[in-house]
Amino acid sequence: MFRHFIVYSELDGVAFAYHFSTSDRTGQEIGKAWARLQAHTTVQGDAYAIHVLGTDSPTFTSVQDMDPYFANVKEITDLAEFFSYLEPATPAQP
Repeated sequence: MFRHFIVYSELDGVAFAYHFSTSDRTGQEIGKAWARLQAHTTVQGDAYAIHVLGTDSPTFTSVQDMDPYFANVKEITDLAEFFSYLEPATPAQP
């Protein structure tokens, strides 16, 4: 059994999600992923939703096969890349 930590968002009609999976059953690895998420403070928590799911495979495809809600979601495996889509644009300097 694999646990999937998914941070879902939608912007301009495009759904995307940070995806992390682990076979760790203690919850420690998901806890570390949660801590990395919380450490990012430039994006408000209401800009995304958290999902934790279990499947028999570590792939995001297994999540999409299990739950059609994620069928058209773009997988992102780098948390910094995920947040780069959500961070407010830096104002242009005069």
